[in-house]
Amino acid sequence: MNLRSRLLQRLEMKDISEIISLAQKDENTRLELYQFVFDSEDRLSVNALWIMTHYSVTTNKWLYNKQSQLIDKVLISENSTQKRLLLSLIYKQSLIEPLRVDFLDFCLAGMISLKEPPATIVMCMKLSYEMCRTIPELLQEYQVALEMLEPSLLSTWTEIIRKRIQKAIPTAKSLQSIK
Repeated sequence: MNLRSRLLQRLEMKDISEIISLAQKDENTRLELYQFVFDSEDRLSVNALWIMTHYSVTTNKWLYNKQSQLIDKVLISENSTQKRLLLSLIYKQSLIEPLRVDFLDFCLAGMISLKEPPATIVMCMKLSYEMCRTIPELLQEYQVALEMLEPSLLSTWTEIIRKRIQKAIPTAKSLQSIK
């Protein structure tokens, strides 16, 4: 299968399932998909990321040691879909230590940006919280930033996530552990 030409086309769920099945069995396919994330062709990059967001927990672990590169990519991305998908992939992982201040700054700016789509704002809110929740001083600053968000300017989904995070702040529990 020519993966590159396939990813340059419109993908359906059956295509994604087939490619994921290959990626689970073959590290070369996973590596090829991963390399497409950094391709200058937006459609190729977005489709590769879209497939990766459907990885199983086990297959997603393969990406853990690549988190810093994924963060570097999201910091320079101008494509909103690509940003959202990268943030989703990073969110599914344990955040690397030490905390990347440039990434925290990016997420804090993204959560208050009126230029970003709601899905990107939500991912920035969640990731910012996860980075701040274990450091009391940062958590206090994050809470202030969260309270400064004007509810009337937020989408319904963004406001729901904001309230969910506000509930989690007193216990500093991970959002991923709250169902």
